[in-house]
Amino acid sequence: MGLSASTIGIAYTWESRSFKLAVIDIGYPLLGIMVCSIILTLWR
Repeated sequence: MGLSASTIGIAYTWESRSFKLAVIDIGYPLLGIMVCSIILTLWR
């Protein structure tokens, strides 16, 4: 998860976009990874 956030964070450092947009773009893939992890953990 950290690899995804750090990669996107570096891109936003160079693009100088708003912090709110950066949080949305970083949070979306992280949320997807977390949901997939929960589903695979609970799946029997």
